[in-house]
Amino acid sequence: MRISHRRGPLRGEERLLESIAPHHTDWSAPLEAQFRAQRSAFMAEGDVAPGVRIDRLARAIDLLVSHQQQICAALASDFGQRPVPLSRFVDVMPAVRSLRYAKTHLREWLRPERPRLGLPAGAPGARAE
Repeated sequence: MRISHRRGPLRGEERLLESIAPHHTDWSAPLEAQFRAQRSAFMAEGDVAPGVRIDRLARAIDLLVSHQQQICAALASDFGQRPVPLSRFVDVMPAVRSLRYAKTHLREWLRPERPRLGLPAGAPGARAE
């Protein structure tokens, strides 16, 4: 069965599989099962506390930093002897910087915001809940 035979819009993982391999192959079944398992675990967990999110961001940073040699070697293999400093500068560092930025600002982003009222609703005595 091909993934594209399904009715309705394709979900994210189905679009990814369709773009990688338009025909259902032996290697795509375990990948589909992994996507389904990840999605169900994500949905079962529900809202996550800020401390858990920060810990996950820190672990992602640690993984990228501690495995940067392997990441650069894989990129060199994929791109045909891509220089390690280029891979580190273009691929690893931006990801680490983005994760650090998110880790630093996460609590600020999770704070509730007070709605801003414009006129005439913002007239003295007007409130938004």
